[in-house]
Amino acid sequence: DCDNISSMAVDLKLVLDGLGLHKPHIVGHSFGGMIAQTYAASYPDDLKSLTLVSTLEPSNFYEKNRDTVRKFFEVALRYEPHTLDTMIEVMCSFDFDASLITAPTLIVVGENDRPLFHKHAKRLEERLPNAALALITSAKHKPNIDNPNEFNTLLETFLANYALVGESVRFES
Repeated sequence: DCDNISSMAVDLKLVLDGLGLHKPHIVGHSFGGMIAQTYAASYPDDLKSLTLVSTLEPSNFYEKNRDTVRKFFEVALRYEPHTLDTMIEVMCSFDFDASLITAPTLIVVGENDRPLFHKHAKRLEERLPNAALALITSAKHKPNIDNPNEFNTLLETFLANYALVGESVRFES
């Protein structure tokens, strides 16, 4: 069932448990950041830290503004019609209290990413009780690719504060 983000977070939990990864560092990019947030809120004792890269915050905005969400996916992201309805349903399921995320959290956004992602990054920093926001220079929506040296240094420094870097799990959208 992939029509809501909660079920994707459950799938992530099953995969991590199946691999024997207990309390990993979770890094989620874009849509993967949405899954990572849901995982962190649902299983707060099952991760060491959370890194959110160029992602959105949970909100009832998506459900209340389906037409706007649809236009965003159609125009800005150029989603194909056959995936559009599924993505709308998934986005509308992304609504919970972000303050449930208690893990140490690094929020990363590229300096040249869309203003929408800067706005959401700032709001996540304000809403999460244990979060810090970092800007990656000369980067757009994929700062890990646009400026890998700065991104990796930032991530390694953050992870070094919370245990072994080798335990990290990464999601790409």
